Amino acid sequence: MTHTKTQTTLVLGGTGKTGRRVAQHEFAAAAARQGVPAGVVELLTYLFGEVLDGRNARVADGVRRALGREPRDFARYARDAAASGVWDSPAARGADR
Repeated sequence: MTHTKTQTTLVLGGTGKTGRRVAQHEFAAAAARQGVPAGVVELLTYLFGEVLDGRNARVADGVRRALGREPRDFARYARDAAASGVWDSPAARGADR
């Protein structure tokens, strides 16, 4: 899975909707315009830069070693989770808060 596909899948959560890659500075500006506190924008920009820099684009053996099962890529996880309806539940939407 490429870096762009990982980023798109992460943002769209396997919903089948299309998206586009957004540069960090575009993300930061949009978040700030929507009222996200500066510290949160800075943290998220840093995290996205670290997590989505391509180092995590390949499936490794850590899952097999830790959980005793074969790993699966994020796109498959997102498709399976979206198909299960778990993200559509009242709890997932925060209705019980």
